[in-house]
Amino acid sequence: MESIFITYRRLDSSSETGRIADRLQSNFGAESVFYDIDTIPLGIDFPTFISNQLDKTDIFLVVIGDNWLNVKDAEGNRRIDNPEDWVRIEVSAALARQNIPVIPVMVGESSNPPPKEQLPEELEDLADRNAIVLRSDSTFEGQIERLIEYIKDYFDENKKNNPVEGKQLLIGKDEDNVLMQTKPCLLYTSPSPRDKIHDRVCRLMLEKEGG
Repeated sequence: MESIFITYRRLDSSSETGRIADRLQSNFGAESVFYDIDTIPLGIDFPTFISNQLDKTDIFLVVIGDNWLNVKDAEGNRRIDNPEDWVRIEVSAALARQNIPVIPVMVGESSNPPPKEQLPEELEDLADRNAIVLRSDSTFEGQIERLIEYIKDYFDENKKNNPVEGKQLLIGKDEDNVLMQTKPCLLYTSPSPRDKIHDRVCRLMLEKEGG
């Protein structure tokens, strides 16, 4: 299943992010859009949870408003300068992965991400990412449709490049009605009694497809 991760600051763009998330959920399903920290289970290690979530992420959106960079903590320091800031953790983790498009979504006056000199070193690559502008004005509908079409095209291209990913196979007897979502398969040279069910399915798929 395709997955979209949205990061934002509540004090910067809560209403705008909610509007964007609603449109994406209506097009791709609520289960395909992760965007609120409230959905993180209590007691979970935050960096580990985010890392696991990114393992399942196909598109990463960074919603940036006028105050995104300069939201301050109780001591008056920029939150983005704190290595434990959750937005910084999410964005830096996404930028470190080469297989996830990181898209700045500009909802304020600026049409571009913050410049490198205003960002922590680990976030500097964000300044070079091509952004989309989604302001709450008459241009919103056209721009959100542009973003939706881009995501659809990206998902379609991913499916073409990874044809095994997402195939569903019926395992066991028909009456068992057990459906398995397969993972990408490696080439197995010979059967083994120690094969797990995924290994046996992979071998079957590769043989069937001439692999």
